[in-house]
Amino acid sequence: MNTTHTNLPVGIDRLHEGHRLLDKYRTGRSGIESRIISDERFWNSRHESTRMSRSSDMPSPASAWMFSVITNKHADMLENIPSPVCLAREKSDTGYADTLSCILPVIYDRIGFNKLYSDIMYDKLKHGTGVYGVFWDPCAENGIGDIDIKRVNLLNLYFEPGISELEESANVFYVSLEDRRLLAEKYPFATGKDGRFSKSGEFGFAFLSHDDDKCVVIDWYYKKSVGSKSILHYIKFTGDTLLYASENDPFAENGFYAHGKYPFVFDVLYRESDSPCGYGLIAITKGTQKYIDRLDENIIERSVMASKPRYLMKKNVGLNREEFLDWNNPIVEVEGDLTEERLKAITLPALDSSVITVRDSKINEMREIASNRTVNYGETSGNLTSGVAIAALQEAGNKVSRDIIAGSWDAFTSVTRLVIELIREFYTEQRCFRITRPNEDMYTYIEFSGNDIAEKEVVLAGESFYRLPVFDIEVRAQKTSAFSRLTQNETVINLYKLGLFEPENAAQAITVLDALELDGKSRIIENIRQSMMTGTKKAQSADRLPDTIGVDRRLAKTVHACSDKEGDKA
Repeated sequence: MNTTHTNLPVGIDRLHEGHRLLDKYRTGRSGIESRIISDERFWNSRHESTRMSRSSDMPSPASAWMFSVITNKHADMLENIPSPVCLAREKSDTGYADTLSCILPVIYDRIGFNKLYSDIMYDKLKHGTGVYGVFWDPCAENGIGDIDIKRVNLLNLYFEPGISELEESANVFYVSLEDRRLLAEKYPFATGKDGRFSKSGEFGFAFLSHDDDKCVVIDWYYKKSVGSKSILHYIKFTGDTLLYASENDPFAENGFYAHGKYPFVFDVLYRESDSPCGYGLIAITKGTQKYIDRLDENIIERSVMASKPRYLMKKNVGLNREEFLDWNNPIVEVEGDLTEERLKAITLPALDSSVITVRDSKINEMREIASNRTVNYGETSGNLTSGVAIAALQEAGNKVSRDIIAGSWDAFTSVTRLVIELIREFYTEQRCFRITRPNEDMYTYIEFSGNDIAEKEVVLAGESFYRLPVFDIEVRAQKTSAFSRLTQNETVINLYKLGLFEPENAAQAITVLDALELDGKSRIIENIRQSMMTGTKKAQSADRLPDTIGVDRRLAKTVHACSDKEGDKA
């Protein structure tokens, strides 16, 4: 884009305004930034082998209780990776909803959503906020373009201070560090005209290092009201060099994205009241972890001291020091009598049991505040061996995990809505998707275009108006845990043993299955209905069988009677 024209809406003055707003937002968000950096440094320090003790040159212990808390919750998240199902609000849109339900998983699979979800869950659990970025990449698929979902570093994202939802912010800035040479190749019109690409040091961001080969690039998203509609616009710049502005683009009549929302979705763990961000497990367990490590350090140092014998020895005791300190020497020569007054071992008092008690209580405290009890790992006491009973205990102990998962699914619903809007706007041509349906080995191919779900003219009662197909999103887990599958299997087996699936109980079985939450129950219900139909046909055949036999018998009697009469005549 050529920035030499002065009559364009976005010029050098707007870039100066952007710098001023960015500085203001960064100052207002300094508390969140400091906490995230501090928590990340503490998390990294847990894995450093060079941590030294306070009072000696021995390595300082770093127990992994916090690590266990976060990885256990992360495992719960990955056992419930979300998958979308679209539901039409209008009956006429049901076919489009079914098609979207088939192609959305294909889009997520192309993006590599499972790994993306894993990375964002670590951000959420550690720092309290994971951020999705939902963009349109015009260079993807050999220039055709496609949807791209990325993990966004919260430290690089700036918004208006004091808001509780991101959409309330008048502006949103995303700051990145990009290679100067690649940026010049992508925007050759910008070099050598309105100044050089800015250096990293000019912005003074703590997380961006000064590098002559890198430059800071700022993506500025902001909203403008046009009538009753809010339009999203976008400016990309570095220093005083404008790279792109949607207001200067004649093809961006409806803004940068037609959906009018910021392309960022926050997945928050424990929400703060005056911020769209939250705080994570490191913030609430860091203090307890420090006390556990300090007690571990004292206990280990005391154990090391007790394992190394020391002695009190009078001067001129007549003891050969070299022979005494050499444990490979079987004989140590001394002068005079051997008495405790001349050489006495230093004995340390026994370690007070209260130290171990306090340490164990701190470990239990961390387990309680993070809901990371032993039952969550599948450990049970007594003779409990039933899979159903173990799964029931796990479900009872996983209330916090289910709450976290529910929040992540809400964020995933918002991501899916943005994806559908990008499909509606940018899938201008028919695209082909290969679909693998459940429990089928064959592939099917679906062609779909954004025009299928675009705004359409509808005639009702002689009047025409425009209607936009709207879809509700239902989220389901891609897979269930081993214990959940075991529970469902045992439930089906028990129902079978009770005789629920007997032919005469088919109607009752369908009623019970409709009320149960079981994966694959639709196939079971369909099998029962087919069995009912087969049984009905057999019963009808059996009902007709006596009539046929009766007819045959009557026919046989008639024939026999006729034969007798013919015989009499003869």
